[in-house]
Formats: sequence, structure tokens, C-alpha cells
Amino acid sequence: MSARTDIEKLPWEVQSDNEYMLSGWILRSNTQDEYRKVLLYVPGGGSDRREASRYVDLAHSLGFDLASFDPVCHGISPCIGHGVSYGDRESVDVRSAVQQLTASYRHVVVMGSSVGALSILRALPSTPGVDGVILENPMESLYQLLRDARESEGLPDWMVASLAGIVQLRAGSSAAPSAVEALRMADLPPLLFIHSKSDQLVPYNHTVRLAAEVRGEVEIWLPEQGDHGQVWNANPLEFEGRVRRFLAHLN
Repeated sequence: MSARTDIEKLPWEVQSDNEYMLSGWILRSNTQDEYRKVLLYVPGGGSDRREASRYVDLAHSLGFDLASFDPVCHGISPCIGHGVSYGDRESVDVRSAVQQLTASYRHVVVMGSSVGALSILRALPSTPGVDGVILENPMESLYQLLRDARESEGLPDWMVASLAGIVQLRAGSSAAPSAVEALRMADLPPLLFIHSKSDQLVPYNHTVRLAAEVRGEVEIWLPEQGDHGQVWNANPLEFEGRVRRFLAHLN
């Protein structure tokens, strides 16, 4: 990224309301003279801000700066607790990042994959100032992810629920609503759900069920190709076309 002369890479630190600092960057196009629109990308579990790099040309072509950060326990951000909390702590981090960006930008769009998408959903009710949300392969919840896993076939519900509870207890928790609870609330920004029918980790019916809970403006795209977190890789032209049309109202 540093070899590109058309991009200015600005260090960015997110002061989380969880009382730690997260490391990130903002990629600005040299053709942009003002801080008008920004696309905030929230990486999936086990990834970091570099995951956002594939979208830099798309963002800049639409007049957006591209911002991203390393979630807690990812990249070079600190690790507080015991790993991924499936949106409990991460949703607070998303809210903090949006609050910082809305102080500088007129329009903020948030995009995330997997745990990143789940964290965005859980943050929405307490995060004003978002003009649109793009969600790739979100899971309904940790419990439902484990319940749908091939490895848990035949296990009783109480055992799966106990396992999910232990994971989240170790990782830390917050008062953030579940994804389903968040989507049932009013005054949400427009939502675009993207989920491949070929996803081998999170079944696409998670997205179908989540989208059905939305009481506002929602679009859903279920392509045939692309594994988990890889829809753009398998369908780059259609992926970008869908995003362009979704964000046309901000032109």
C-alpha cells in the first residue's frame, strides 16, 4: 500500500469506550480535498485492518476515504480478556470508531465481515450518524453458529448453549443487544446483506433470518459463489456493482 502515490495513509487510533486504544489507519485519496465521506471497515474474527485493503479502489471511486482498525486481540491492538467476544466488546469498539469519524466526516458508512458484521449489528442501536451498513456473511449469534456446525450434530441444545456461554464469559461481555434485538429496533440506517450460498462456515440462512427481522430499508444478495469472507474475490464486479447502487443515495 505504501508504494501507491495516489493514496495518503494516515495513522488512526480509536479510543474505545472499553478503555483501551485500538490501532488503525485511514486511506485517503490524494484527489479528495475535504473530509466528506468515509467507509469504515470492521474485519472478521482472526483478521485485521489489512482485510480492508481490497476495497480501497472501490471506496475512492465512490468518493469515500477508507478507514479500518485492528479489533481487540487482533493485529497490533491490545488483547484484553480472552479473545473474540462475538460482538460483546467489539460492538462498543465499533460505536467508538463511528463517534470519532462523525466528528470529521459528513457521511459515514460501515461495512464488516463475519464477526465484524455481527459487531456492527449489535452496535447500531447506540450508534447514531451512520448513513448505510454493508454486512457480509454475518452470523446470527455464537450459539446459532455452534448449533449449525456439523461437529455439534446430535448434541443437546443445553450443551451447545453452555459452550457458547463459556466462550462469551471468558471473552468478556457488555450490555449490547443481540443482533436480532438490534434489528427489531426502529430508525436503523439502510442495510445491505451479502452472503454466499457456498459459505462453509456460516450458513447463509443466518442472513436470511436476520434480514427478515429488519423493520426498515433492507437489501439482500445471496450469490452462488464465494466461501466465507470471500464473496468479493469470487464476484468482484457484481459485488462492487451492488455496493455502488446501494450507496448511490450519498452521491
